[in-house]
This record gives sequence, structure tokens and C-alpha cells, in this order.
Amino acid sequence: MATLKQRELWFCYVVNHRQHLENDIRQLQTNLRYRKVDAVDCLELALAIERLNCFNEYCRHTNEIFKIMSGNELQKADSDG
Repeated sequence: MATLKQRELWFCYVVNHRQHLENDIRQLQTNLRYRKVDAVDCLELALAIERLNCFNEYCRHTNEIFKIMSGNELQKADSDG
């Protein structure tokens, strides 16, 4: 079971890493606006967007696991059934 401190650390990691990924995308988009674009620039941006999408999906699954580990989902299922 994840402790409160572990959850806080996880939240900090998620916020900081997501911010870093979003900053990468903004920088690559700026590069596309202010210089001659080539295929590598487009590929880099596409990969950066996909990294952010994968990270968001990973976080969603991890949050669900935290809920299950804490028993929230099990308690809800028992009360619904």
C-alpha cells in the first residue's frame, strides 16, 4: 500500500515530468515557427507529442493502481454490489 509520502513524491514526479515534456513540445513548436522546417523537425515534434501521450496514459494507469492498492475501488465495488 502506498503511503501518503509515496503518493506526494509520485505527484511531484508527475507534475515535474509532465511540465518538462510540455516544455519540450513548446520549444519544438517554436523552432518550427522561426526556422526552415525539415522532416527531422516534424519527426522530433511528433515523437515529443507521443512521449507526452504515453506518459499521460502511464499516469492514468498508475493512479488506478494506487486506488486499488488503497482499497478505494474494492470498497466501492462492495457497496455497489
